[in-house]
Amino acid sequence: MLYTALRFLSVCSEAVWQSARFVGVSVWYLMTAPKDAKVRIQALGGRCFTDFFKNLGATFIKIGQILSARPDVLPAWMIEELQTLQDQVPPFGFTAVRTAVESDLGCPLEDVFAEFEQEPIAGASVSQVHKARLADGEVVAVKVRRPGIANTMRRDLSIISGVSRFVDLLPGMSNIGLTRMSKEFAKKIQAQLDFPLEVRNNKRFEENLSDFEFARVPHIHEELCGPNVITMEFIEGKKLSDILDNPPIDPAVMAERMIDIYLSMAFRDFFVHADLHPGNMLIDHEGNYVLLDTGLVHEVPEHYAKKFIRLYMSMMTMNAELIVDTYLDNAEVRPPSIEDAIRDTNALVEKYQDISFSDFEIGKGLVEIMTILRRHRIYLDAELTGFFLSEITFEGVAKMLDGSLDLVNVIPGKIPAIAGGLSFIDADDPVLVALNERVANDEGVRAMLNRRAG
Repeated sequence: MLYTALRFLSVCSEAVWQSARFVGVSVWYLMTAPKDAKVRIQALGGRCFTDFFKNLGATFIKIGQILSARPDVLPAWMIEELQTLQDQVPPFGFTAVRTAVESDLGCPLEDVFAEFEQEPIAGASVSQVHKARLADGEVVAVKVRRPGIANTMRRDLSIISGVSRFVDLLPGMSNIGLTRMSKEFAKKIQAQLDFPLEVRNNKRFEENLSDFEFARVPHIHEELCGPNVITMEFIEGKKLSDILDNPPIDPAVMAERMIDIYLSMAFRDFFVHADLHPGNMLIDHEGNYVLLDTGLVHEVPEHYAKKFIRLYMSMMTMNAELIVDTYLDNAEVRPPSIEDAIRDTNALVEKYQDISFSDFEIGKGLVEIMTILRRHRIYLDAELTGFFLSEITFEGVAKMLDGSLDLVNVIPGKIPAIAGGLSFIDADDPVLVALNERVANDEGVRAMLNRRAG
């Protein structure tokens, strides 16, 4: 109880300090350089917001990282600063590692491991990874959860939940939906703490990716796992950033393979890795992908996959009303938001009218539409948003490898084959019917599609 009270005071004092810093420096900018004030104030706001999370430790850093992938919630100038957040936590000692391993495995560490490196090879706020060798000679990676981190994060999340409920009661603040967001934070953070869940997810990905020669997850030794320990196959590989200048195979092939991985997860298996940024994958010497950290996933309901197809076709045919309608199925709408959102989306569509498909980024389009909806206080279901944003992550990786990748033309040819003919799409879906009719009957649309494809 005392810890919670002191922690609450710490959170409040940090919030007051960053708010005072923001207001004070903003006034100074307005007085000394009014012409540049807006840009400088936005940059300052991003720094203050980011420093708030950074200074409060692991739980808040995780929340900041989650928010950095939510363009539907925060403006771009805040997200840009939040993306600089890193887990800056020192490694914990080997005594704690030994205690966790021996407690979970029920025997002395030496009974299982012939060698166990005391210094971690990777680490973050939740866990760290040690290289080891089993008695039979196999080299493994042992992921160990940080001692006490679950209790610390649980207490922090309870404070955040309480503050969110209070703020939502204040006049004019209920539209922000802080309580809803705090529940989302808690769900994602708890998933990263749940090692048995990560083991189950990893096993499912291992099965789903079994027919891909170019993608895999490390095999997990389930008998050597527990609430605080995961023992997995050690795979030699390099980070994506380390192979960009000298890729092991044609980068265009690697980029297309990344899209194949995403489409199979989203439209065949309905089970998508929700945290597959470049730091959570390795590239082996043959150019194959090794996917890591499977704690966060999207279980994709079929209607989400269907919604993505509808949204994709709406964007391809530049139909602003159908773009907004597709999003609004899962939104809390407050009139006149719909009409205003359609108007602004139409302006966005006009901006893209003459851009070729090869220059059009689906992910960028999704973000810009989410920004419009956020501006009009149209809030989307968090899971649906997460599913849409996962496309941005995969597309980003693919574009790093091959900047000329034309997803708008690539995706339609791949989805039916990967998804088994799109059996989850209703033939009488009114949106798809309307879009198909528009493509078939509108000479202007056909000309636009042909022009952009060329």
